[in-house]
Parts: sequence; structure tokens; C-alpha cells
Amino acid sequence: MAIDDSRNHQKFPTLTPAQMDAARRFASGPPVRFAPGETIHDISLRDAPMGLVLDGTIEMVRRDGLNGEATITSHGAGQYRHRRGFPAARRPA
Repeated sequence: MAIDDSRNHQKFPTLTPAQMDAARRFASGPPVRFAPGETIHDISLRDAPMGLVLDGTIEMVRRDGLNGEATITSHGAGQYRHRRGFPAARRPA
């Protein structure tokens, strides 16, 4: 089955700066910075919170049975990672 990227703007919306400011009011804590290559969320973590990318990028990756890794998508400033639906996220090295 072919991957359809024509709806990525709906699957992975980008917030405007005003929307990002509004979203900060609902944050459960202060902003957190991650080092390049650092794992942000692992599939083994339950109830991981949603995260809003304020600057930089994060990559959603998956692993196969042979210990290989493939990028599913990348998120930049104004985009958010979901609590579920993606196995892992990390800052690109």
C-alpha cells in the first residue's frame, strides 16, 4: 500500500505563534530541552504527555525486528507529538 502524504498538513498540523502562546498556558511544566540524539519518548512509556516543539526538530522513528531504524516523520517548531500512535521520538543527531 502506498503512503499518501497529501494529508500530512491534517495529520501533523503546525500551530501559529499565537496558537503556540495559547498552548503554553496548558503546559504541565516548564519547557524542556533535549540533546541531539536523546530519546524523548520510548514506546515502553505509558501515559507519556503530548509535547509541543518550540524550536528545533524531532524525528519519529520505528525499529524493525533486525534492530534497524526508520524515520516515520519529522516535526518542527509549532508541531506536536502525540501521546500515542508513534513508537519513539528523538532529536536528530
